[in-house]
Amino acid sequence: MSEEGKITMNEFKMVVERFEENQKKIVEVVNYRFDKLESRQDKTEAKTDSMMEQIALLHEGQTEIKAELRSGLKDRVTYSDFAKLEKRVVRLENKVA
Repeated sequence: MSEEGKITMNEFKMVVERFEENQKKIVEVVNYRFDKLESRQDKTEAKTDSMMEQIALLHEGQTEIKAELRSGLKDRVTYSDFAKLEKRVVRLENKVA
C-alpha cells in the first residue's frame, strides 16, 4: 500500500485474481461432488428397476399358483376315496413287508 488505507491497482488485481482462482477451485469441488451424487442416484435407480422386475415376476408366479390352487380345489378327493386309497396303501405295504 502506498498511502495508508489505500491499495494500488496491481494489489487490487492480485486480490481479484486470487478470488477468481479460489472460486474456480470451489466450483470444481462442487461439480465433483454432484457427479458422485449423480452416479449414486443412477445406481439406486438401476437397483429399483431390478427390484420392480423381480416383484413383477413374483406377482406373476403368485397369480399362476393361485389359479392352479383354484382349479385343484375343484378336483378334491372325498373322504371315502381317501379312505379307500389308504386301505390300498396299507395292503400294498403288508405285501412288500
